Amino acid sequence: MKMDHRAEHDPCGPAAGVIGLGIMGGAFASHLAAAGVRTFGFDVIEANRERLAAQGGFSSKSAREVGAESDMIVTSLPHVAAFEDALFGGEGLIAAGRRGMVVVETSTFPLEAKEAARARLAKAGIEMLDAPVSGTGSQAKTKDITVFASGERADF
Repeated sequence: MKMDHRAEHDPCGPAAGVIGLGIMGGAFASHLAAAGVRTFGFDVIEANRERLAAQGGFSSKSAREVGAESDMIVTSLPHVAAFEDALFGGEGLIAAGRRGMVVVETSTFPLEAKEAARARLAKAGIEMLDAPVSGTGSQAKTKDITVFASGERADF
């Protein structure tokens, strides 16, 4: 039986989300949860969500649910279509209706796709940092990666 432990945690403490819990995103979420950050995660693969829950994070049923719980969201997705759906689909992040969030986009996508998403998010009151990662999944697990981030200084 799966349990939802959200009520056991301080709702006033820091909360982060990760959308895309594959090799890289799963490592990001694992490190956040291990550091004591309330970490909400979504992935289309249930086993990835279950792994996060076993590591002390919270399995969310959609990107929208991650957005409802988190002020900062890391996206780590396999392709532009998944990115678009995670942000703007019917159960996407923007559907949470929360202004003031910061999305940290770590995937390797064309700049045009990221800039278009940044503009659409800004209209909804959500900021975005472009933060592609240099390194492998095994390096992410050992915290041995480099992040090249750009965006508005205030969002850092």
